[in-house]
Amino acid sequence: MFDKLFLEEMTEEEAENVPLDERKCSVPMLMLLGLLYCRSNRKQRAEKFYELVEIQLTDSLDNSDPEFRAYVPFLYEISYKLMFRLYCRHRNQTPGEEGKPQSQPEVEIREYMPTNWDTDDRLQKRFVKVFVEDLF
Repeated sequence: MFDKLFLEEMTEEEAENVPLDERKCSVPMLMLLGLLYCRSNRKQRAEKFYELVEIQLTDSLDNSDPEFRAYVPFLYEISYKLMFRLYCRHRNQTPGEEGKPQSQPEVEIREYMPTNWDTDDRLQKRFVKVFVEDLF
């Protein structure tokens, strides 16, 4: 699931015929990952996101802009998927003080992930729909 997140889109038939290591990465999607992951301040992130979305660099951005409407939910998708995949390795593993439990305990994260792809997809689409409707 995550290994294909940043690849250029293809039809299922095309994807079956091209080995995974020969597929091309989507530069805008990798740039969105960089916006979320790389150290910077809010202003720098906002400016880079605007440059990515608005190629002409006009003074304003219409909320119906196709890149804007496509990239905002993708930022959520990156966060959603990375949250599940990186928690185990990057959680705070400092032992609790004075007999208290750890602030981020070790958990089997797969227990909290939907095991059915359709359920996961349906939940994600519903959340993105509400998120986008509230945002726009």
